[in-house]
Amino acid sequence: MSDYNEMMLNNHLYQLDADSAKEEAIELLAEQMSCASSAAIAHVLAASNYEISYKNRNNLINGNDEFNEMLYSIAEKLIKSAE
Repeated sequence: MSDYNEMMLNNHLYQLDADSAKEEAIELLAEQMSCASSAAIAHVLAASNYEISYKNRNNLINGNDEFNEMLYSIAEKLIKSAE
C-alpha cells in the first residue's frame, strides 16, 4: 500500500472513531436529559392539582418518540457547540 493510501485509510479510520465517539456522547447526554426531564416532570405533576397516572405520564414522556427526538436534537446541538 502506498504512503498516500495508508495516510488516507488512517484519516478515514480516525474520522470514523471521532464520529462514533460523538454519536455516543450525544446518546449519553440525551439519555441523561431524558432521565432528568422525567424526574422534573414527575415532581411538577406531584405538586399540581392534576391526577395523571404513572402509566400515562410514562407513555407520554419516556415512550414518546417526539419527546425523545427533541431531547436527542438538543443533545446533538449541545455536543456540536462544544467542539
